[in-house]
Amino acid sequence: MADDDPHRRARAASEAIGARIDSVFEELAEIGEVTTAALASGPLNRADLTDVDAALQQMLVRNRRVVDGAGVAFAPGVLLDAHTWLEWWRVSGHEELEFARHVFNPSSVRYYDYTEMQWFALPVARQRAAAVGPYFDSGGTDRNIVTLSTPCPTGGGTSVAAADLRLDQLESEFRTALGSDAPAVALVNDRDRVIASTSAYVLAGTLLPSDTEERYSFTDVVSLDPERLPWRVAAVS
Repeated sequence: MADDDPHRRARAASEAIGARIDSVFEELAEIGEVTTAALASGPLNRADLTDVDAALQQMLVRNRRVVDGAGVAFAPGVLLDAHTWLEWWRVSGHEELEFARHVFNPSSVRYYDYTEMQWFALPVARQRAAAVGPYFDSGGTDRNIVTLSTPCPTGGGTSVAAADLRLDQLESEFRTALGSDAPAVALVNDRDRVIASTSAYVLAGTLLPSDTEERYSFTDVVSLDPERLPWRVAAVS
């Protein structure tokens, strides 16, 4: 028989989602270590990133159910042959890995200045991991996503290892964690913006109503580091 207590099920979902996201953060930390070691070995060109590529590809294969793409955004000027560069891989529609090319020409309408993006700027400024979103990644994936990122510090500046999580994939994980006949609950970020929802009246990407605290009860997502993952599960009170 399914558990009909929405608050207990919200707690179980908060633990399952937290563990899943923590596992991605831990793999990003390992990619960060590979990146830091590569940059510490001496001046690099883009062709010298084979160890970084291997770590990214292995991570994507292990996490393709929830991770849409992953890569390293290099600190400006740290590579010899590119002022800025994203070594980024994605899971294609055919479930194969493909290199994602971005435009770094400031005069182009497709110019992608990741240094201004929160997922890059926050880990650099705070020197700690962060979860950013949901947001529409215009010029990047052109999808609604959440980005997890962690700093890769070196003497030449701080690069960032990051992974994109698609909202539809996150919602699938969320519903699975809640079980069958899921109650009306939502997974929200620290600003009460909806990441995933089981209610037709609460859509991903929107804000919870202004009377949120009166209408919902909240359960913190359980994480090894709550500061990097300040998410909550909201259940109708």
